[in-house]
Amino acid sequence: MNTFIADQTSCHPQRSDINRYSATQNPSIARDQPHRWVGLFLVLGILILAGCKTVPIQDRNYADRGGFWEQGTSTQARFHHQAFDKDDEIGILYASGRNTILNGSPINLSSDLDNHSIISSGPHSAARVEFKGEDEDDGDTCVITIDRFNWGDAYADTYDCWYHIKTPHALLKAKNAILHIDVTSTETEVVVVSGAIKVFTHGDPVQSIDINSDQEVIISHQTIHRPRSISPDEIWKRISWRAQFQLYKTVIDWDQVARGAIIVGIVAAIIAIGVATKGVGLGGIPRYGGYRRH
Repeated sequence: MNTFIADQTSCHPQRSDINRYSATQNPSIARDQPHRWVGLFLVLGILILAGCKTVPIQDRNYADRGGFWEQGTSTQARFHHQAFDKDDEIGILYASGRNTILNGSPINLSSDLDNHSIISSGPHSAARVEFKGEDEDDGDTCVITIDRFNWGDAYADTYDCWYHIKTPHALLKAKNAILHIDVTSTETEVVVVSGAIKVFTHGDPVQSIDINSDQEVIISHQTIHRPRSISPDEIWKRISWRAQFQLYKTVIDWDQVARGAIIVGIVAAIIAIGVATKGVGLGGIPRYGGYRRH
């Protein structure tokens, strides 16, 4: 981006006489040059902030290499990304509604997500996490553990990472799969939208069964019930809660920033010309009245 200089000091009422003399003739002008650069960066920062705007997340089904997790109303979960250290950022949280809590603090729109964070979505609220993937090509090192998920609905696209999802009734392991999970006090219901997952009970963490695309399975009281096929209409009913929540993100409108920078550049050029001409104001009229050299 081009850099534009904004002369902030010349707008200060107590220093309006400094434009009468060039920097070569008045040492105080030379000393003011660093302040001009500071003013420039402040103005550019303000321009970028002014260019930020909030837009809806259009493609909720898009996933980067780390995949994503969405949870509905009255749901809580904790997230641990094995590829990152304890205090590292592992993704971005997007919040919908006024009752999304991250590690005890309310989230208005979005926030970085640190490892081992806990997200709670209260009444009329929901949350989405987009996880970072693994830099290395070996996708087996990208393992995301999701636990303390004891109630509510969740929708996950695991993409290129292993997701280990723990509920009170089961352990689910999924990679390159899309699944919906509904947890109640008595059972965990899992619908596999695409791909395949492995389901374990807590009583037997060695034996598992595979659940394939367009299948539903219910796990309750250390029992994995027989999977059944599920129709597209049934799948849609399971995941329809997602459409009730709109998620937003903040982006920079670079066109607006560029227009603002051009205006700042023009104003800076006019001010610079006024300084160089030793006393010629913005309108080209000499400013001698009331200003004298002592």
